[in-house]
Amino acid sequence: MPSLRNPLQQLRFAVAVLACLLLVGVLGYMWIEGWSFFKALYMVVITVSTIGFSDYNMSDRSKAFTIVLIVFGTATWLWVGMALVEGLLERSHTIQRWRVTRMIQRLRDHYIVCGYGRIGHQIAEELRRHKQPFVVIDSEPAALEALLECECPHVAGDATHEDTLRQAQIEHAKGLIAAVATDADNVFIVLTARDLNPTLSIIARAGELETEHKLRRAGANRVISPYVLGGRRIATAVLYPHVIDFLETLLHSDDVDLGLAEATVQPESELVGSTLQELQLPARIGVTVVAIRKPDKRFAANPSATTVVEPGDVLIAIGEGKQLESLYSVARARAVLTRRAG
Repeated sequence: MPSLRNPLQQLRFAVAVLACLLLVGVLGYMWIEGWSFFKALYMVVITVSTIGFSDYNMSDRSKAFTIVLIVFGTATWLWVGMALVEGLLERSHTIQRWRVTRMIQRLRDHYIVCGYGRIGHQIAEELRRHKQPFVVIDSEPAALEALLECECPHVAGDATHEDTLRQAQIEHAKGLIAAVATDADNVFIVLTARDLNPTLSIIARAGELETEHKLRRAGANRVISPYVLGGRRIATAVLYPHVIDFLETLLHSDDVDLGLAEATVQPESELVGSTLQELQLPARIGVTVVAIRKPDKRFAANPSATTVVEPGDVLIAIGEGKQLESLYSVARARAVLTRRAG
C-alpha cells in the first residue's frame, strides 16, 4: 500500500477507490438485475452521487446493494474532497516555499538569524521593523510553519552545518546572530560561520557567563547574555525610569519619527577634516551628534564643537528618519551639505 503522507498520493488513492467502487457497483447491478452495462453504470452514478432519481423498479437485493453503495459512496466522496483540499493547500505551501527560496537567493548584505525561539523572534521583528534584509535558520516544525505563514525568508535545517549556512547565503551576508537554545550549539555555529566567512560580523547569545570567552575564541565579535542584559535594564528602569522611556522611544517606538543611529565616516566623505562646529550638522541636516567612536574603539561622549571628524569615525546621532538618512549619505561619500529649511 502506498504511503499516504503525501496529499497527492492520498488524492490518487482516493480516486482509485472511487473507481473501484463504481466498477463493483456496475458489476453488482448487472449480476443482480441483469441490466446492461450502461444502465448499471447510470444507476451507480446517480446512487454514489446521492442524486437518486429512483426511476427503476428494483428487487430487495438491489435495494440492499444500493444502500451499501450510498454509504460507501458518500464516505469515498468525502475522502476525495478532503484529499483535494489538502492537495491544494500543499501546492500553496510549495509555491510559498519557492517564493521564499527565490528571496533567499537574491539576498546580499543581509543578516542571518540562527534560531526562531523567543529571542530569535524578537530579533527578526526588529530587523523587519528597520527594513533590514534577513534570513532565519531553524529546524523546529512549529517555527518553520510560522515562518512560512508570514513568508519570512528562512532555511529549514541545523545552523551548525555548513550546507545550511550556505543555503542562507552566508558568503554574501553582513552579519550573523547565533541565538539557538544551547550554548554548545551557538559555539559550533560561530566556529562554522567564521570559517565560511572570515569578515562576517557575528553576535552570539550566551546562556551561561562561562561560555562567553568560548564564543569569543570561536570567532564572535560580540557576546550578549540575555540574563545580564535583562538584569541591567531592570535595574536602570528602577533607577532612571525616564531615561529608559526615552531610549525605548528612540530605539523601538513606531509612533515617533525620532531615532538614534550610527554612521561610519568614509575617507571620501565631505565630513573628513572638519570640526563639528564647522559642519553645523544640527542646522544643515537636523541631526545632533551625541558621541563619536574613534577607529581605536575609544568613545568621545558629548563631543565638543572643536572635535575633528576623521576617516573611520562612527558618528552616533539623534534625528528624524530622513535626517539620519542624510547623515548616512554625507558620511559615505562626498556630498555638499545644505542648510536645512526652517
